[in-house]
Amino acid sequence: MGFFQKLFGGGSDTPKQNVPAAAPAPAATALEQVKGSWQKKGITSLTAPLPYYALTDIKVAHSNTKLFVDFPQASKAVIKRFAPTLTFNPDTSFDGFGYYSDIPMRSGIIDLVELMNAHRQKVANAWIAAAESGQAPANELRLGALHYNPFPAAGSQTGNSLQVQIYETDDFTNDVFRSIYAELRLKGHEMMQATIDEVNRYNCFLNRLTLTALLIAPSAQGDQFVIAGTDVPLAIDLLGSDQKHFDLTRWFAQAASLTDGWTPSAIRFYDLFLNTAAYTTGITATVRLNQPLSDQAVAQIGAKGGHVVSLSGTAVADLLAQGTLDPVTAYAVEMIKARPA
Repeated sequence: MGFFQKLFGGGSDTPKQNVPAAAPAPAATALEQVKGSWQKKGITSLTAPLPYYALTDIKVAHSNTKLFVDFPQASKAVIKRFAPTLTFNPDTSFDGFGYYSDIPMRSGIIDLVELMNAHRQKVANAWIAAAESGQAPANELRLGALHYNPFPAAGSQTGNSLQVQIYETDDFTNDVFRSIYAELRLKGHEMMQATIDEVNRYNCFLNRLTLTALLIAPSAQGDQFVIAGTDVPLAIDLLGSDQKHFDLTRWFAQAASLTDGWTPSAIRFYDLFLNTAAYTTGITATVRLNQPLSDQAVAQIGAKGGHVVSLSGTAVADLLAQGTLDPVTAYAVEMIKARPA
């Protein structure tokens, strides 16, 4: 070999070795593709268990904490003229005090108390305007999520488990934090990119926990999706009598007008998600009916704006392509449909 060949590697006296090419990265699964697509649209899958969560895999733990923002004292007399029975809860933070000194430290939003006071009055003005027009809001109690903890569970039916620590809150508090978030969102706050490991920092904003459920009904032509768009907040009265599970019997009766034709063992939970449009968290689910829907039931679902579509063929894809479903319902349909059969 010449000098320049040795210096610059232009040749070699050693026979060339055949180095095997690196194995290509595995292609993303259909579920991963759907997750990535929806994350770009503002809905992040915080957990996506395979195959699913059974009813007993989701544990509800009441934290015995509360988060309330009171109506401004100077404005209470004004709204009471139009809604005399409307009640509010005094300022209360997770630590039991009304100073809110704990949540700025946890969230890292140092000026959060100042923001709360400004948006408290802004939301109060909107409530007063609604009351003056005869549409006074109802300040109902709601459930918020203090902490989400997904973990593998030995002895679980599916090998998955999700613990949800909840706190009590109300509609006015919800609206105040929605208003604050709208301001932070315009500034591109980092909370919009939160993962399951980070979202608990912002638990004061997680004061609207929802359930989006789809029904699966048998038919002569095969299984059908019943899509009612039931993105409904889980309220205090929807906890079971043991306070450890969501009472879906009552939930389905309220949200889907369904009181029979199914059993708790037919319920499957799927995705815990974060909707960055309003910074709400929710859980998707399906419940399999044990009998076909009657023609009357199908008509009632359609009258309420719902859909009954076949799970086979292109019916689901065609419905999604129309763009008529709200984003959360469309997300639930795509994520559930993308799972392995």
